[in-house]
Amino acid sequence: MAFQVSVFLENKAGHFRKITNILSDAGVNIQAMTLSTTTMGWGILNLIVDQPEKAESALKAKQHPVSLRKVIALPMDDSVGGLDSALQMLEKANINMETAYGRNRNSNGKAVLIVDVHDIDNAEQTLKALGAELLSDNEVYSF
Repeated sequence: MAFQVSVFLENKAGHFRKITNILSDAGVNIQAMTLSTTTMGWGILNLIVDQPEKAESALKAKQHPVSLRKVIALPMDDSVGGLDSALQMLEKANINMETAYGRNRNSNGKAVLIVDVHDIDNAEQTLKALGAELLSDNEVYSF
């Protein structure tokens, strides 16, 4: 089970860098990210990092609104049709994604699809019942 670090962030010059600076100073490596603008000049920064609890602690210590959320990490081939195959599995499981983003491949030619869903426990059980491979914490953070 992987964790996504989510930060509520004002959409102003330099605010994103403040987050990366805090994480850098804490020795936390950002492995994947997505930044979405919401309403009235605010956004949500979602991160996959190598040390999610440490990231959460460092950001809270600097008064940033942050939360950890369980996400699904599906391995996929880093080739034509790899994402389509992963999405077919999610469709077969009738899973609706709230947020999704990918990570680069590792030395084995695999990539990872990070998926945030409303009912994570049910989604995991359904995917496993269908034979889907889900990455463990260690696999995600060392990918």
